[in-house]
Amino acid sequence: MNYDSEVHTFMVAANYAPLPSLSFNVGTSYSMAESKMHDVSFSSEPHTDGDRLDAASGWVGTYDPVNNNHMESYSELNYTVWDINVGASYAINDYVGVTVNYLFSEVQDDDQYVYGDESGQYQSLMTYLTFRF
Repeated sequence: MNYDSEVHTFMVAANYAPLPSLSFNVGTSYSMAESKMHDVSFSSEPHTDGDRLDAASGWVGTYDPVNNNHMESYSELNYTVWDINVGASYAINDYVGVTVNYLFSEVQDDDQYVYGDESGQYQSLMTYLTFRF
């Protein structure tokens, strides 16, 4: 089995400090990714874990790796990701500072993967309090 994966990311960021105790930052990144399994080939080596029968699935306990040879058709993954972050840091004094960061991410799934459409958005707001000794 071969697994190929490619990710290309482009980033831009800027920082600005209008005062010695205050700084701002902003950044964005764009990623394009794709991956795929190919040449999936398992030989048939069935084994049985007893003669069990599950009433719900009908499974009798036999597993054969050759059944995975068709997973290649489910493995193609193409997606893009936008990330935008904005933040500010303020030094209250020489020993205490506060930082606030906001992150927005958007994933666009171009192909339906095994689990369906994985597109969506994510937002995060983080605050840090820093103590210097």
